[in-house]
Amino acid sequence: TLSTYPLVVHRGTDAARRAGRIYLAYTLGGGALLLLGAAWLYGITGDLSFTARGVIAPHAAGHESALVVVFLLLVAGLGVKAALVPLHGWLPQAMVAPAPVSSLLHAVAVVKAGVFTVLKVTVYVFGTGFITESGAADWLVWFAGATILFASLVAMTKDNLKARLAYSTVSQLSYIVLGALLATQASILGGMLHIAMHAFAKITLFFAAGAILVAAHKTEISDMAGLGRAMPVTFGAFFIASL
Repeated sequence: TLSTYPLVVHRGTDAARRAGRIYLAYTLGGGALLLLGAAWLYGITGDLSFTARGVIAPHAAGHESALVVVFLLLVAGLGVKAALVPLHGWLPQAMVAPAPVSSLLHAVAVVKAGVFTVLKVTVYVFGTGFITESGAADWLVWFAGATILFASLVAMTKDNLKARLAYSTVSQLSYIVLGALLATQASILGGMLHIAMHAFAKITLFFAAGAILVAAHKTEISDMAGLGRAMPVTFGAFFIASL
């Protein structure tokens, strides 16, 4: 959070500084939830190691309710970084940053740290058996599914290219979160693969958006009609990444 904050406010404009404040408020708040959940988990288990079947297995008896709350705290804290609705507000705001920074935030650094750790917590801290048997994730699955639909619909209303890509990221991340929360072998594998898949696609899409801005000085999709003829390589890469 602290190392990427200067990148968000890089332009130094009022909008950039406001986006930076929102970014800090969300991500530091999520970090506080994550720290609280980790401390509580350590109090129950005495261990925070990643373990093949989950670190909580020997300690679950008698602590089921507390562990469900700990799981929700951890997912909420990580859900901020993973931009899970309604914790997603910082991500569209951060799009005031230059395109390479947007690529970093969306494809490599912040959001991928969030969804990667959701998978790690699900599989190697709690274990898929606890997730399915306790029902800890039952209603969170609905949040993830709603995020996929909501963010996709919002994305289609945006005329600014980077804004549309930002809401696309919110939607795509929730496929990964949904895979983790379903806690099946196929869904976990799908979530893992989609981390890499989305990273390559979104880096390409944001770099293409940056190239369009530099070469054609256009940011609104409604102004880009026919631009593919002038920039066939850029739009060809954009098309492949979109697929």
